[in-house]
Amino acid sequence: MGRRRLVLKQRIEDSTFDLNLAPMLDIMVSLIPMLLLSIAFAKLVVLDAPVPQPVANAIENDKKERTVMLQLHLFNNRTAKLDIIDKGGRRSNISFSSKEGTYDLETIHQKLIDVKKMHTQVFTVEIFPEEGVAYKEIVAVMDEARSARKEEGEFQFIDKESKQAVKTKAMFPNITFGNVIEG
Repeated sequence: MGRRRLVLKQRIEDSTFDLNLAPMLDIMVSLIPMLLLSIAFAKLVVLDAPVPQPVANAIENDKKERTVMLQLHLFNNRTAKLDIIDKGGRRSNISFSSKEGTYDLETIHQKLIDVKKMHTQVFTVEIFPEEGVAYKEIVAVMDEARSARKEEGEFQFIDKESKQAVKTKAMFPNITFGNVIEG
């Protein structure tokens, strides 16, 4: 029996060892503030595409003056609607039907060219996609709105600083999302 007690006592002593948690706590104390700081610096940023200086100036003037607002609504059923709102609040609408289950990008592009020819000083379009619209489709519509193709020519506007006529292929390079809440 003495031997049995000795073996049992040895097993109890073996199972009650102390775990040193100090290195693990040191790691946690170092990592948690670093993770919290890194989250504080994570932000949604705007990627500025390089545009000629007169166009950049015209975009800034367009942001300040907002003589005409263009709002492009993208719906889940692959239809779209372009609202043209002038400073007086008058609104005109252009509707786009779907083409083979997708957005009719060619028609959207052509109508945006027509709008650009009427409003050469406007460089901003707001996009309002519905919740279920795929990211890939939004990007495709944005690509159609940004610039004209080679065969479609250039647009001419008057630079307010130099009072010179400037030609550019840029249609609406300043694209914003109208239904995204900033935080």
